[in-house]
Amino acid sequence: FFSAVVGALSAVIKSEAVLAFLSAFFEIGNATSRLAISPISYPLRIAMIGFALGFSGLSVHMQAFSLLDTEVRKGKYIIMKLSEGLLCAVLSFVIFSKFVL
Repeated sequence: FFSAVVGALSAVIKSEAVLAFLSAFFEIGNATSRLAISPISYPLRIAMIGFALGFSGLSVHMQAFSLLDTEVRKGKYIIMKLSEGLLCAVLSFVIFSKFVL
């Protein structure tokens, strides 16, 4: 489903960086594949893949919510996963810049 959404958005959005970020926000699998072949600069690609891995994508979260028996505060959970994704992106960028470049 999310792959189709990003595919439809690609007709309107021409920026590969924005499409890659939207892919990372929705679904981790397609995002990492799209980022691997993206013309975006290498450090930015690494940071965006770090975000995708840290956040895990809405697809994963929706599946988890559907299986949970306990009452989880979904808004707080998503905010914390966004924070984790941002932290992973920053750490990926810093570590890559310091040790690889």
